[in-house]
Amino acid sequence: MRIDIAIEQSIKSNRIKTAKLNSYQMLDRFFFWFISLVFIGCTLALFINAATKPLHEALPYLLFTSPFSIFGVICFFNFWLDNKLVRIKGVSQTYNSHRIQTLLERDFGKMPQGGSDKIMRLYKPPTCFKFGVRVIVLFDNEDVLVNISRFNQKGVKSIFHSVFDYLRLRRMRQEFS
Repeated sequence: MRIDIAIEQSIKSNRIKTAKLNSYQMLDRFFFWFISLVFIGCTLALFINAATKPLHEALPYLLFTSPFSIFGVICFFNFWLDNKLVRIKGVSQTYNSHRIQTLLERDFGKMPQGGSDKIMRLYKPPTCFKFGVRVIVLFDNEDVLVNISRFNQKGVKSIFHSVFDYLRLRRMRQEFS
């Protein structure tokens, strides 16, 4: 899924800021936020309901509803990590560009496309059994800012993968030096 990025605003805010959204992208964003808020609300309601009961009554209730609670917590972290750019301290523009290309090729099996000296993109389309991947790399002097997002076949962002992509970016940050 291709988006127009406001590069300077994104670098300042450490989040991907889009220059303009079409109606499908706005619907996608609304769907992502709505689903996340529904599960966060359900999780809070489950915890409040369980807190008002004695332990012997609350334990079976919590065991039955724990998968929904775990899903709600994952949605909360995805809600927080959506479009977050992870800042990696680098050395120079040329070294950063070369190093991030090798890391992305190793992790995703594909070379990123260099759009300019400020941005680099990698896109793997979704297949029947795998989510698509969009990696956006922004360069800010000696720093590198990276975001990974996953999409299904219809281009809707995954509400499950943000936590795992964030952990992958943290691992990349450690390997970058």
